[in-house]
Amino acid sequence: MGLYQVGDRVIVRNDLNQIERYYMSGSREVSDIATRDMVALRGQVVMISEICSSGKYRVRELQLRFWTDGMFEGLHIGDIPALDDLI
Repeated sequence: MGLYQVGDRVIVRNDLNQIERYYMSGSREVSDIATRDMVALRGQVVMISEICSSGKYRVRELQLRFWTDGMFEGLHIGDIPALDDLI
């Protein structure tokens, strides 16, 4: 199972490289290769739109490609209110 859920906003790695293989977290079997159009999204926030049967993701901004955990830096938390704002 991957690190992210449908609707999560994630940051594409700044160092994503074309033709490099990236893996799902905890797996050396499930992977994919970054393409030129994926690399064009370096450092940008994208939204997970689908989780495929393999566990790979599709993102709203580039539906044709499969993405893996290793292609992302992590969750974008800019939209989550600070704890002090909730109290």
